[in-house]
Amino acid sequence: DIGETVDEFALSPDRRTVYFAKRLGGSSIVTYDKTRRLLHQIPSGNWPAVIEVDSVLQRMMVLNVFESSIGVY
Repeated sequence: DIGETVDEFALSPDRRTVYFAKRLGGSSIVTYDKTRRLLHQIPSGNWPAVIEVDSVLQRMMVLNVFESSIGVY
């Protein structure tokens, strides 16, 4: 289940994984592996709004609006 609202998404540098911000029904990041067709949820902070993937650091950063925090994965 990707979620009730998906307003933000990002692609991995190799374009094999899509990351979706799931705000309602639980604050998490949903990953979709396009090659294996698998969904996975990663717990996030409250109300993930912006997702950025840094190809140099090999990290994903998520802005959690209601916590005023940034999650690094």
